[in-house]
Formats: sequence, C-alpha cells, structure tokens
Amino acid sequence: MLRNVLEPGPLVVFLGHFIYLLPHYYLLNALILAGRDEAEWTLRNAVLRSQVASGLLEVLWSAYCPKGLPHGVCAAAAGLCALLQGLHTFLAFTASPEVYHSSLAFALQLTMLVLLIPIAQIGTNHTLQRRISPARYRILGWLTCVVLA
Repeated sequence: MLRNVLEPGPLVVFLGHFIYLLPHYYLLNALILAGRDEAEWTLRNAVLRSQVASGLLEVLWSAYCPKGLPHGVCAAAAGLCALLQGLHTFLAFTASPEVYHSSLAFALQLTMLVLLIPIAQIGTNHTLQRRISPARYRILGWLTCVVLA
C-alpha cells in the first residue's frame, strides 16, 4: 500500500484529505494554546460552515464536470490554496478581532475548500481508473493527522 500512496492519484487523495483535516487537529488546538480563544472560535465556525457549503459544491461539481480540469489549472489552484492557507493561519494568529472576523474567516476557508475540489477530483479519478478505492487513502490521511496530533 505504501508504494501505491506515492503514485499521483493516491498521493493527491491522501494529501487533500490531510489538508482538509488540518484545522481540526492542529490549528484550532494551537490557537487555544496561544491564548487566541476568540480567533479559535472564529476559525472553528468558519471551518464547519465552509465544510458544509463545500460538500454541497463538490457534489454539484462532480455532476457537472466529471472529467475535471486540466492538471495545470489544478496545480495553480493548489498553489493559491496554499497561499490562502498561509494567509488565513497568519491572520488567525496575529490579527485583531476587528480584522480577523467571521466573514473574512469564512470567505478564506470556503475559497480554500472550493479550490481543493478539482484537485481532489484528479486524485479520485486516477485511483478509480486504476480500480483502487480512494477511501483507503482518505483514511490514511485521517490516521496521519491523528497520529501527528
């Protein structure tokens, strides 16, 4: 299975799910430990609301665009997602409550998750074409988060 994880499809599924779970297992706890309780509450609400919204968008995306986007577009989306994650984390840890508020947190988190949809679709399509279940790589991403936390 480890050999399969290093293939493009499973690796994308694994890392996509790891990034998806990152706020739950690391950022929220780190904010509490840093004494940023208000920012933690803001991020927690933004994460949960954006996961609901992006879940619905993912279903719609898969129905209307089953083949996905070109890999170059998805690579650009992944880079933008990483930049937004860095900005969101920076704001959560440093910005005042007037700057880092629920609307901004929700917009950043939702944008990141929407950008992950076509990226995750590449990994899922690749694993399904090879007749490999993507669920095992999502579970591996979850287990990695739990073990590292």
